[in-house]
Amino acid sequence: RLTANLSAFLTDVANYQSTIVDASVVPPRAYIANVGDVRSYGIEGELRARPVDGLSLYASATWNPAEYRRYTNAQCPFEQRAPGQPTVCDLSGKQLPAAPRWAWSAGGSYDVPVNERVTAFVGADYAFRSSFYTSYNLSRFSLVDGFGLANARVGVRSANGKWEASLWARNLFDKLTYYTKGISENGAVFLGLTGDPRTVGLTLRTRL
Repeated sequence: RLTANLSAFLTDVANYQSTIVDASVVPPRAYIANVGDVRSYGIEGELRARPVDGLSLYASATWNPAEYRRYTNAQCPFEQRAPGQPTVCDLSGKQLPAAPRWAWSAGGSYDVPVNERVTAFVGADYAFRSSFYTSYNLSRFSLVDGFGLANARVGVRSANGKWEASLWARNLFDKLTYYTKGISENGAVFLGLTGDPRTVGLTLRTRL
């Protein structure tokens, strides 16, 4: 009826590769190089429950304060490179990009037999991640605020698993999200990659 899992992890990466930007030339030159050491550590937990027949619930969470352990030669973020200011920053001890410190999700599904041959089902889930940077030098223009997305589905399937029909919705509440953000080197253009808007679909499956 109930399953619980808990794990802890610690990963050290030497000679981590990231982007280096040489701002001493015009236009600036970017290349990939070893920047130093990275550490990722944290705790993961998961719960799964089947309180009654047909009902399945789950929840999971991760705490992962991944960071640069040593990155002394990073190009400073755009907003710190005013004339006369240093162009090289020490990011040692700072949060690793694309690594939210917190992430959690929860959801469930419920199956109801319609008859001996057909089962109806309904389900929903929600996933959240905390804020994170998307540029290697942790520019404030690349900070993505924490966000959560909800999904839902309803459908029917055959008892023998040979076919299934479902109506589903992703990003149910049509939330505007960003997966990357940033600013161009000349400061004239803001850039961003958005997540998908609300998407609704119908899926039919069959197994021969």
